[in-house]
Amino acid sequence: MAYGLSTRRGVLGRGAAVAAAAWGVCAAACAGGQQGGGSTQDVARSLQPQSLEFWGPDPKVLPAMQLVTDAFSARYPNLTVNVAGGPLNITPESQAKFLTAIAAGTAPDVTYQDRYIPRSYSMLDAVVSLDDRVRRSKVKPDEWWPYLKSDVTQGGKLFGLPVHTDARLFSWNKSSFRDLGVDPEKAPATWDDVSSISARMVHRGADGKLERAGFMPWGGGFHTGGLSFFLHLWQANGETLAADERKPRFQEPPGVKALDWMMACARQIGGSAGYKELSTGISNGPGLDVFSVGRLGMQIHGITVWPDYVKNVPQLEFGLAEVPIPQGGKTASYTGGFATCLSKSAPHADAGWAFMEHWQSDEMQFAWPDKLQAVPAVHRVAESEAFVKADPIPQYRLRDTANKAVRSARWVPTRPGSSDLIDLWINSLTKASDLTLSAQDTLSEMARQTQLILDRWYDKYKV
Repeated sequence: MAYGLSTRRGVLGRGAAVAAAAWGVCAAACAGGQQGGGSTQDVARSLQPQSLEFWGPDPKVLPAMQLVTDAFSARYPNLTVNVAGGPLNITPESQAKFLTAIAAGTAPDVTYQDRYIPRSYSMLDAVVSLDDRVRRSKVKPDEWWPYLKSDVTQGGKLFGLPVHTDARLFSWNKSSFRDLGVDPEKAPATWDDVSSISARMVHRGADGKLERAGFMPWGGGFHTGGLSFFLHLWQANGETLAADERKPRFQEPPGVKALDWMMACARQIGGSAGYKELSTGISNGPGLDVFSVGRLGMQIHGITVWPDYVKNVPQLEFGLAEVPIPQGGKTASYTGGFATCLSKSAPHADAGWAFMEHWQSDEMQFAWPDKLQAVPAVHRVAESEAFVKADPIPQYRLRDTANKAVRSARWVPTRPGSSDLIDLWINSLTKASDLTLSAQDTLSEMARQTQLILDRWYDKYKV
């Protein structure tokens, strides 16, 4: 499962020529110059012609992938990339496939993984530390956004290179605000503002069926089964786990406060049952959802959707801002994204590393997120004038707002065993939207089961 940017077809349809022109602008505008070069280039160009295997997105489905591999082949004519297998997951099936390939000596050289996965695979002895190679290269982990380096670091060693990230932003339907006499140009500032406006937006037809809602924390475009709870937890000054990652902390008062607020908003429409009623009967198509058709007045969503709205639902008037915070709280956002990793016993390790470093170059850090509608992992590129000016919907300042959100963004813990934790949390938090248990009871039970998972991983791996 991917809890960051969905690997779907790019929404902008930009051609490689447009992206190529933009790289040139970025090369001049991004302070610090292009990555790459040095010993990695010398080694890669001295290799005999060979093909490295990369488990990642299918270029036929995701054109941005073809753009990256074509640029690599142009830089290293002696090396080609065979893309197969798809992004690596940590489901039992995916894990078995990967570990079997490693044992058989047929592992892919490089894998593309949800960024919460590499630390787990490092404990399974399936991916290798990149520290020595990074030291000899021009890859600069300190130029990544906050949290990205720690997300791929286990035991003080680096096991992955983030290729992009993203953030969650808040949007509101300006027409719905006008109907209520609320300033359509001003974003709600606090949780109280959101819940108050949301209650006024709820509308039922003469038959009693729900026709419009205000804000549903489990609805809109978050698409992660209640994991928005963690965003609100951080806003309320709470923590997911203890500093040593051995005990849960989300069940403490800030977490109860966050889930209580979420459940209060959901209660306005009868929880998940009401939202199901609200979202039934919407036509399928790009940009069509409960928000864009006017049934939901406010939502939190990843950064890929708004260009779809502008292109396919031009009548929709919406605002875009960072997520409102509680009184006394702090700005926070939920981030995701992917990383590349070098497999243990990779048969073409030097070529594989050259491909990974290539993806860290300014050119690729510009072109890949630009095509994918993501945020470059290298903040210098993301914040460059060239990248911000290439905003697909400049009237909404999408890239500038996303950059602001990424500065305070975090992800669920990427610690070993994170996949087990996320599965548990999705099940627990999704059930909470039924409103059958209190916030305290929900989080207490979730904490109990979380501790069992943490203890199990500690007993086996001492982490």
